[in-house]
Amino acid sequence: FYGSSEAPRGYVWGMSLFFRLFGPSLTTLWLFPALVSLATVALSYWAAQKFFSRSLSFLAAFLMATSFWPVYLARYSVHPVLVPAWGCLTLFFLGIFLKAPLNQKQKWSLVLGLVTGTGFYTYLSWAPV
Repeated sequence: FYGSSEAPRGYVWGMSLFFRLFGPSLTTLWLFPALVSLATVALSYWAAQKFFSRSLSFLAAFLMATSFWPVYLARYSVHPVLVPAWGCLTLFFLGIFLKAPLNQKQKWSLVLGLVTGTGFYTYLSWAPV
């Protein structure tokens, strides 16, 4: 449903909600991606904690906070800022799905499918992610 000049709706919807709450200005234009990047650091910690120890999860969050692309994306109001956050969110729910008891696998597979499917609203090349 996307043409060559269209962007996925996730970032636009997030920005419009943010503008309705805080009003449109340059500060809110730059604050939204910064808050998304801060949330990405927390999500990377929680996602890594599903697979690794606390110290290794802290290292993953530290690397996410100091690596080039998350820091670069936090400085500009562009829609790919949602890709690392959504990737960490999907990894978090994958960890929950893999560790869930057998009688709850179907419920968590539905949640994981919904999170993965809505990732297509974040960026056009979500499928390789």
